[in-house]
Amino acid sequence: MKKLWKWITAGLLLLALTGALALADQIGQTQDELTEAQRLQKEAEARAARYASEKASLETDLAALEQTLASLEADLAVREDGLEDLRLDLEDLRLEEELAEERLADQKADMMLRIRYMYEQDPGSWFDLIAGARSLSEVLNSMDHISSITGYDRQKMAEYRAENERLTSLREQAEAKEEAMSRKIAEVRDSWSGVKAEAQALLVRIAEVRSLAEAAGEDAQAFAAQVAEKEQLLARLKAEAEAEAARRRAEEEARKAAEAEAARRAAEEAARRAAEEAAERARREAEEAAERARREAEEAAERARREAEAAAAAAMGASDRRAVGSVEIDGSWLNPSGYTNLELLAAIIYCEGAGQPYEGKIAIANVIFNRILSPKYQTTIYDVVYGKGQFTPVGSGRLAVVLADHSYTQACIDAAQDALNGARVISTDYLYFRRNRGEIDKSRWKGWIVIGDHIFHY
Repeated sequence: MKKLWKWITAGLLLLALTGALALADQIGQTQDELTEAQRLQKEAEARAARYASEKASLETDLAALEQTLASLEADLAVREDGLEDLRLDLEDLRLEEELAEERLADQKADMMLRIRYMYEQDPGSWFDLIAGARSLSEVLNSMDHISSITGYDRQKMAEYRAENERLTSLREQAEAKEEAMSRKIAEVRDSWSGVKAEAQALLVRIAEVRSLAEAAGEDAQAFAAQVAEKEQLLARLKAEAEAEAARRRAEEEARKAAEAEAARRAAEEAARRAAEEAAERARREAEEAAERARREAEEAAERARREAEAAAAAAMGASDRRAVGSVEIDGSWLNPSGYTNLELLAAIIYCEGAGQPYEGKIAIANVIFNRILSPKYQTTIYDVVYGKGQFTPVGSGRLAVVLADHSYTQACIDAAQDALNGARVISTDYLYFRRNRGEIDKSRWKGWIVIGDHIFHY
């Protein structure tokens, strides 16, 4: 019966969860659609504002062009009026010039008649004139009269000719001024035509921008309607989700109440089992404590033996000596390799851990010292490093190259010196290290620690 009830409960929960997930998906989809509609609304409003701004700017430019057109039209009217006045003056000058030419022609004809009369007159008449004169004075007066007539003709000819030349000059000046004014009027008309064309182009663009602004405004209104619709839908869906959540909370509380009773009974059973397990743990812990005490006693005895050996070695004046629990070594002692203990230790640290953190370098030196302390290995740095199969760089020849080139770094020298001075990052139990590849042999290792790319173990 319990099993059936659990299956029914699980089925109901699954149905509720499925409905909740579907409602959540619908809410998420509606929220995405609302966000997209809001984005499109903002873009449409921005376009409408941009087109409105452009329209206002274009209308300002159009007003300026219309003002320029009005100015050009006024200028053109003034210039055309001036040209008309000039043409009237020019016509008067031409009439005066024609009259002057006529007067000159008449004077010239009169003078030619008098000259012809005098030259065509019978010579006897001149003799009769002189002979018939009552006195010389009368003859002279007659001659003076003839001379006066001739001088008058010449003077009038000169005056008419000068007047004709003056009128001709005025006419030519007026014609030149007329031509200049005509050119200027043509230029003004061309400018007016250009400004007019530009104004017409602006009118076309204003109409286009007005149309675009209206379209953008319509789009913004349409998207605003979509936003309102999506907001209403989202509010309804959220209300449904909250109602569903409240219903599920009520069901969950009822379920928890039913489970609380089962939990109480399970707690009683667990308490009984915990008491039994505690008793069993206490028994095992007691056995483990006894075993640790036995190992500590053995280790104490071993340390005592090593201390005795170290004391004996010190009494004999050995330069490379050791003690239980710590190693006291003279770093400057020249070992059989031909290098000092410090140099040899720095070189093997460089070969095994050049790219490791500083504490990883010290840990490598600690492993060497731990082997010196262990009865399984030799008792000097040189013997441990060069021991058969202990360090790969010895067999490959890399250690010899590093020693010969002194290519170990200052960090390796510092780590070697700190280790010689007693620095430790691992206990004396750790005799081995290897590249960490994520493989831990729990069946053989009693303990391990990862430092950098190495795993140290025993």
